[in-house]
Amino acid sequence: LEIAKRVLREKIVVGLLEQKEESMRRFEFYFQQWQSNNNNNSGNTDSSSRQMACRTRILVGDYRINESAKGKVKEGSQAWSMLTWQNKLDIKLYKYAKALFLQQGAELFADMP
Repeated sequence: LEIAKRVLREKIVVGLLEQKEESMRRFEFYFQQWQSNNNNNSGNTDSSSRQMACRTRILVGDYRINESAKGKVKEGSQAWSMLTWQNKLDIKLYKYAKALFLQQGAELFADMP
């Protein structure tokens, strides 16, 4: 768990599905800065229109890839308890990622327009 937290903290710009608009803004800002710093800004309008189409699909799309077709498990049920126990480290990492999202917002993206 501690190694995973360190990787998130040192190498990942965290995005959250429940904050996908803000996450997308951060990714675009970060990668524009990275692209400018590496002189890869081609100004290609075809590429820009493809980027906007992709952005729209992501923000407007209904991405429920983590939902089962069998329905949701009821909180408090035996299945819920078993899943929580089996995934306790993932749950801790997710909570850490949510906190890191806020921290990165204040530290890395405070000057973002």
